[in-house]
Amino acid sequence: MDLLYVVAYIGALVFAGGWYFIKSRASVSSLPPKLFTAGFWLSVLTYAMTLLLDDGSIFFKIILLLPRDLMIFGLFIMFVNRFLKMPKTLLVGVLIIGGVFKFFWADFMRVSYNSDFDDIKSLIFAENIEVDKNAELLFDIKNVSDLNAIQEGLSEYNPEIKLAFPDLQHPEYSNLEEYYTLNVSNYDNLDDVIQQLNALNMTDWVERNEVMKLDLPQEADIIEGQKPNLGVNDPDLDKVWGHKQMNVTELYSLIQSGKLKPTKKAKIAILDTGVDGTHEDLNQNYISTDTKYDSDKQGHGTHCAGIAAAVSNNAKGIASYSPNSDFVEVTSIKVLSDEGWGTQKDILEGMIKAADVGADVISMSLGGPSNDLVQKAYEEVVKYAEKSGAIIVVAAGNSNKNAKDFSPANVRGVISVSAVDEELNRAKFSNYITDLEMGIAAPGVNVYSTIPNNKYASFNGTSMATPYVAGLLGMMKSVNPDLSTKEAYKLLYDSGKETQATAETGRFIQADKVFLKQESASGKSCCQLKKSAKSCCQLK
Repeated sequence: MDLLYVVAYIGALVFAGGWYFIKSRASVSSLPPKLFTAGFWLSVLTYAMTLLLDDGSIFFKIILLLPRDLMIFGLFIMFVNRFLKMPKTLLVGVLIIGGVFKFFWADFMRVSYNSDFDDIKSLIFAENIEVDKNAELLFDIKNVSDLNAIQEGLSEYNPEIKLAFPDLQHPEYSNLEEYYTLNVSNYDNLDDVIQQLNALNMTDWVERNEVMKLDLPQEADIIEGQKPNLGVNDPDLDKVWGHKQMNVTELYSLIQSGKLKPTKKAKIAILDTGVDGTHEDLNQNYISTDTKYDSDKQGHGTHCAGIAAAVSNNAKGIASYSPNSDFVEVTSIKVLSDEGWGTQKDILEGMIKAADVGADVISMSLGGPSNDLVQKAYEEVVKYAEKSGAIIVVAAGNSNKNAKDFSPANVRGVISVSAVDEELNRAKFSNYITDLEMGIAAPGVNVYSTIPNNKYASFNGTSMATPYVAGLLGMMKSVNPDLSTKEAYKLLYDSGKETQATAETGRFIQADKVFLKQESASGKSCCQLKKSAKSCCQLK
C-alpha cells in the first residue's frame, strides 16, 4: 500500500504539471487537457484510498501527512508556473524539481507513510540518548604523557580517567591502546566538558559512551508451510519459511553429495543478552567462552543463536545451514543486560573479546541512533576484529529509517542486514540500507527459532535477519578461512537474489549460490591473493 501511495502522489504531480504544460502550449500541442484532468483525479482518488484504507494511524495521516503533501503539491505547481513562463529555463526547472523530489523521496517520503507520532517526533527533535554515568566519555589521547595535564585541565569536573581497553591481545592491530574513559561527577552539560577537553588539544577524538536499549522484537506468527526435503529429521522445519527462499535444500545437497567440505570449524560469536547453551537444539554446537555468558534470561540472544547454528538432524526443533555439525560452532559474549541495556564500551569490549577468542564471525543484533555523527571507537574495533580474522555482521535496525543514522550498522567495515518478509518485501519496520557500503537482506519476519528452557518462538526484527547472514558467513569461513569481509560481501551480493525493493534492502542471500559463486571465483582469488589451494573453496 505504501508503494501505491507514492505512485498515486507522483501521478497527481505529473498529471497536474502536464495539464499546465499543455494549457500553456495549446497552440502547438495536440494532446487534450481532459486526458491529464482524468489522470489527475484518478491519482487523487487512489491517493485518498491509500490514506484511508491502509493500516496505521489515520489521525497521524490526516493531521501531518496530508498537510505536508498538499504543501509540496502547491510548491510544485508554483514552480511549474514559474518555469513555463521562461521557456529557456524549462529544462533547468525540470532538473531542479526532479532533484529535490529525489532527495525528498530518498530521505523522508518513503518512510513517513508507515510512521506514527513517535516516529515523527524523532525526525523533528534530537534523540535524547543517555550516557554511562560511570564513564560518560571515550577519548583517543595523542600522548599518554598528557594524562596528568588532562586531569588538571578538567579539575573542576572531578575527572576519573581509566584505560578503556586494558586487555588487548594484539594492540598492534589498531589504536585502541590509546583510548581512555572519562568519568566526570560535576557537570551540568556534557557538551561543555567535551568542548573543554577538545580545547586542551591533547586528544585526537572524543565521543560519548552512550547507553543503548535493545529494540526487543515482538512475538510473531508461526508460519506453517511445506516441510523442505532436507533429508534430516528435525520436526519443526515446516515453520522455517526462510529455508525455501534461501535455497537451503540445494545447499544440503551440495554437502550431502560430498561436493562441499569444511576446511575448519568456524566460530560464530553472538554478542547479545547471553545464550542458553544447554538448549536441546544448541548444546551440541555450543562452545562456552565464559560461563557467565551461558545463560539468557531475556531470550533474544538464544533466538539469534538458533537461527545461526541450531543443531541439525537431532530429531528436535529446527535445523541450520548444514545437516551436520562439521562446519560451525556458536558461542556467546554477553554485552547487554537481562533487560536489554548496554553501553557502547560494553559492546566494544565484547567485540574485542570475540576477536581475541578466535571468532570467525561476530553477529550483533543490536544498535541504535547516536548523538555523535561519527563513532571512531567502533571503527578501530572493526579494524582490530578484521585483522584478527573476524567478519562483523550488524542489524540495520527496526525504525523504518535510514540505517546510515544508526550505529554500529553505519560503521565502515561491517556488513549490515535488513529484514524482508516471505514475499521478499522490505519489512515495514526494517531500516533501509540504501546509503551503506555493505548491505544485504535476510528473513526477518515470522522467524521461528530457539528460546531458553528448550522452547521455541517466532519473532520479527532485523535482529533475526542478522544471524541468518552470520550463519551463512560461518559456513563460508569454514570452507575458506582466509575470506575477508569485502570478499565475503561480494560473494553474498553477486550470488544474491533481487527483492521487491533491492535498493532499500540489498540483495537477498542465497545459501547454495554463494558457494557456487565462490567456486567459480576461487581459482582467480587464490591466484591473485596468493592463497594456498587448500584455503580455497572445497567444492570438488
